[in-house]
Amino acid sequence: MWEGELSVRQPLILFGFPTNGYFSFNNRMYRLGQRREDGSKDVDYYNRYYIRYVQPLFQPNRLKNDLEEAELDLEGTELNFRDNVVEIVSDLSGDYFDLFEDSYNQVIYRRLVETLDRALEAAAALGRADSSRALEESQIRVELANAREQLQQAESAFRLRAAYLKTRLGLLDSDTITVDPTPNLDPVEIDPDEAVTFAVERTPRLRQLDISRREGEISLAETKGRNSFRMDVSVSYGREMFQPELGLLWDDPENSYTVNVNAYLPLWDWGERKMRIQSSQIGLQQTDIRIEEAQNQIVSNVRNEVRNVGEYETRTFAMQENLQLAQELSESSLQRYADGEIQVLDLIQTLRRESDTADNFLDTYLGWRRAILNLQELTFHDYETGVPVLERFGLNDPKP
Repeated sequence: MWEGELSVRQPLILFGFPTNGYFSFNNRMYRLGQRREDGSKDVDYYNRYYIRYVQPLFQPNRLKNDLEEAELDLEGTELNFRDNVVEIVSDLSGDYFDLFEDSYNQVIYRRLVETLDRALEAAAALGRADSSRALEESQIRVELANAREQLQQAESAFRLRAAYLKTRLGLLDSDTITVDPTPNLDPVEIDPDEAVTFAVERTPRLRQLDISRREGEISLAETKGRNSFRMDVSVSYGREMFQPELGLLWDDPENSYTVNVNAYLPLWDWGERKMRIQSSQIGLQQTDIRIEEAQNQIVSNVRNEVRNVGEYETRTFAMQENLQLAQELSESSLQRYADGEIQVLDLIQTLRRESDTADNFLDTYLGWRRAILNLQELTFHDYETGVPVLERFGLNDPKP
C-alpha cells in the first residue's frame, strides 16, 4: 500500500471570537495492491478531497489563550521600553546636575579668587602704610593660590565630565557642552495624593505584575485541561472515488460525509495533574502578595519623596538667604580690612565662610533638584513642565 495525504489547517475566528476549532483542506490518495491465491494481483486506487471542521470541547481555548498571551507579551515589551525611556531621561538629568555642580563650583572659586585679588591689593596698600602688616600680603597670597588651585580642579572636573557625556551622547569631540550655572529657584507645587495616583496609573510596575498574574491564570487553566476529560467533534464533506486505474479517479467522484465524536477519559495519573494545579495556584497567590507589596511600596516611596522635595525646597531658599548675607558680610569685611579696622585672619575667615555657605547652598539646591528628579522617575510626571514624561518625548502610555 502506498498512501499520501496533504492537509492545510486554518484556525477559525467568528465575529472576532477565537473558537478553538479549525478548518482544514485535505486530500488523501492511496494505491492498494493485493495478490490472489491464483497469483494474480488486484490494484485499487482511492482519492478523496474534502474539507473538515474540528471543534474541541471541555478544553481550554488554546487559540484564545495564545492570542491573549501574544498581546500581553507585546504590552510588556512596550512597558519595558517606556520604563527604559524614563530611566535614560533620569540618568542624563543626573549627568546634567553633575555638570551643573562642577560649573557652579567654578563660580564659587572664581568669586573667591576675585575677592582675594582685591584683598591682596588692600594688603599691599596696608603693608606700605604700616610695615608691621607687611606679612599679611603673603598670607593672602597663600589663600589665593589655594583658591586658584580649587578653581582649576573644578574646571578640570567639568572638562572630564563633559568629555564622558559627549561619548555617551555620541557627540563629536569638536562639539561643545556648556552649562548655565544659574540656579532655577522656581517653587514646585506637588499634591501628594495626585503623585500617588500618577505612580499607580502611569508607571509600569503594577501593570507588569497584572500581566504576570493574568499569564498565571492562563497557565492554571491550561494545567487544569491537561490530562482531563475532553472531546473532539469533527464534520467533513468532500468527494471520493475508487477506481482500478489511476486515470479514472477524477472522472465521476461521489459525495462523502463524515461525523466523528472522539472522547478521551484519563483514568489515573498518580496525582500529577493535582500537584501541577496546586503549584499554579500557589504561584498566583505569590503574585497577589507581590502586587500588594508593590502598591504599599509605591505609596510609601512617593509620599516620602514628596516630603523630601518639600524639605529640600525650604532648606534651599533658607540657604539662598544665608548666601546673600554671607556675600554682603564679605564685602563689608573687605572694606573694613582696606580701612585697617580688622585683621587679615578675620577677613580670610569671612571669605572662606562665604565659600562654605555657597557650597552648602549648592548641596541643598542639587538635593532639591535630584529629589524632584527621583519623584519624576517614581511617577512618570514632569512637575517642572506639568506634563507626563512620556508625552514630552512623543510617547503615549500603553493601554491596559
